[in-house]
Amino acid sequence: MYLPCYQRYIGSLYEEGYQVVGYARKSIGNEDNNTRIRLLQTMVERLMKRSLVNKMFVSPCSSLSERISMRDMKESEIINKLENVHGNTQDMISYITTTENVCLVILDYAGLTTDGTDLRNFVS
Repeated sequence: MYLPCYQRYIGSLYEEGYQVVGYARKSIGNEDNNTRIRLLQTMVERLMKRSLVNKMFVSPCSSLSERISMRDMKESEIINKLENVHGNTQDMISYITTTENVCLVILDYAGLTTDGTDLRNFVS
């Protein structure tokens, strides 16, 4: 019941001229690159299918406590191995600061940051 209602809402955002942007982040861990790619690709596909995002950005290996503006300062070859991904956190920041009417969709609040001050700085 919830998903169709949510997707109608996302559709209304498109009708109002919004760009719906997805963001997925994978924590630093011990898994190999193939596992990391598979897990990230699953997150990307879920955001695209459920939230109907038209742009998708990924942070392939970052700490939740790391400031959003400092993530992905170094390029990662993982980004190029993911399908339907438009770049990393730095690319997302560039995109949303030069695009009007952006709706940022994240799997959950902790997917972006747990630092309230960092979140306020990011959206301002």
